[in-house]
Amino acid sequence: MDSTRRKQESRLSKSNRRYRRLGTSDEFFEFVDNLWGPHSIDRFANMENRKLLRFNSLYWNPGSESIDSFTCNWHEENNWLVPPVALAAKVINHLVKCRPVGTLIVPKWSSSPFWPLLFEEGLHYKPYVEDVFEFLEANRIFVAGHNVNSIFAQGDLKGTVLAKIFTTGFWKHSHIISHPQLKTLFQKLSSTVLDSRAKTTVSKYIGYFKRFVLWTRKYSEITSILPCNELHVSLYLQHLIDNSSHYSVIEAAFYGIKWAHHIAGVKNPCDSDFVRSIIDASKRLLSRPIQKKTPVDPEIMKKTF
Repeated sequence: MDSTRRKQESRLSKSNRRYRRLGTSDEFFEFVDNLWGPHSIDRFANMENRKLLRFNSLYWNPGSESIDSFTCNWHEENNWLVPPVALAAKVINHLVKCRPVGTLIVPKWSSSPFWPLLFEEGLHYKPYVEDVFEFLEANRIFVAGHNVNSIFAQGDLKGTVLAKIFTTGFWKHSHIISHPQLKTLFQKLSSTVLDSRAKTTVSKYIGYFKRFVLWTRKYSEITSILPCNELHVSLYLQHLIDNSSHYSVIEAAFYGIKWAHHIAGVKNPCDSDFVRSIIDASKRLLSRPIQKKTPVDPEIMKKTF
């Protein structure tokens, strides 16, 4: 019996780790609780990261009042709400349904599906939003969850680049989805596609693409980044060849630009044979020549021994 329970707890612990993407620091919670509290229950927590004695969890946890907070009526509570980003829209809809009091913590991500549920056009609050505070020091607010392989586990959410990617191409069609279940599925897609690569890989790709974006801002004639045409990508790669000492820099930039276009679902300039030929040329131009060692002759052997 004990063995079965331990296995169950182990499975549930792993599930909690996959589910939890963001948490908040104790310092930030105390500040907000003094401002809009006291909060009575933490709706998205587990036994390790709860901020209050009363909490709900997605799976069984010791001390949890309820499994899956969406099955509860949040009315007559002051709810502390730090949901995974993919569930933010569902949380807002549940708040509207239950008409409780609560504090919702989400990243500033204007291209996300939950953003229109908080703001009208012109950033006017929805009728059910009482007040909004923007906190700039994200590293003092959000703390990584157990899912270290998620991009959202990083201190820097790379919001500018991700927002650009998730508002173009494939992602700009979110407005045509009306069914609630389809909306929920769509809201999860951005996290899913980012998890197609390891966190460190995605972070590097974002960094390489961000450098490209910064370079394009020097030239007013470059008006489109996603998609970017192969001419401007080729010119950027030539710029790197002129200012780099090894071809790996050019290759990294190529893969960062290719990844961003792939995730955005737009025409990819890096699929061009011409652009690929620049990568091949950089390897020939910037490869370090092989330094052959001086052969060992009998005289050297005599001196050595």
